[in-house]
Amino acid sequence: MARTGRTRESQCGNRPRNVDPVANSCGRCPRKPHPEAPLQEPQLALQKPPSLSKLTLGLLDWWMPWARMRLCVIESRESRLDLYRAMKASLDGHPETGRGARCLGVRVEGEHRDIVVDGRGLVRPGGGGMSVAVGRARDLPIARRPRSLGGRGRDPVYCLDSARLMSPLMLAVEDRCPHALISPSVECRLEEYESALQDTREHWRHFHG
Repeated sequence: MARTGRTRESQCGNRPRNVDPVANSCGRCPRKPHPEAPLQEPQLALQKPPSLSKLTLGLLDWWMPWARMRLCVIESRESRLDLYRAMKASLDGHPETGRGARCLGVRVEGEHRDIVVDGRGLVRPGGGGMSVAVGRARDLPIARRPRSLGGRGRDPVYCLDSARLMSPLMLAVEDRCPHALISPSVECRLEEYESALQDTREHWRHFHG
């Protein structure tokens, strides 16, 4: 007895057996995309960049501090940044100057000195400087931040526009950003560097506390 009805042909031309209605193939040939099926973009595998060797990183750590500071000088003069520091207030409302962690100045002696002074009394870029926080007063160290800002400090916070930093001063952003240093931009005598810091005294405005 002859079988009635029509048999659907596959696109490959083979004898129809379990024809896939979506791929329209006989099941024995490689699947072909349906003409109306949307095309899918190929997925590209992301590759991680090769890591630097420890020797290369060591050489960069040795060479980069001075270069990074020079770059920060250019950036700070082209873009204005707010610098924050907690300092004791003098009678006129401006920060008190001196060689201390709570003054407008640097510590030059002791275990916790802020800057390295050589035997000739010279200071250099990369040798330290006066500590500041960049961008936010809340980024000050907890020991220097006032209690009203969640810290344990006792001194008010002052703010300085980085555009006020003139030679021989520059802003040196460290790896522990937003911590930064107002450091010497060139080799100079300690007294010259301290005098430049004191010249910014009237430009520090009272911010908090």
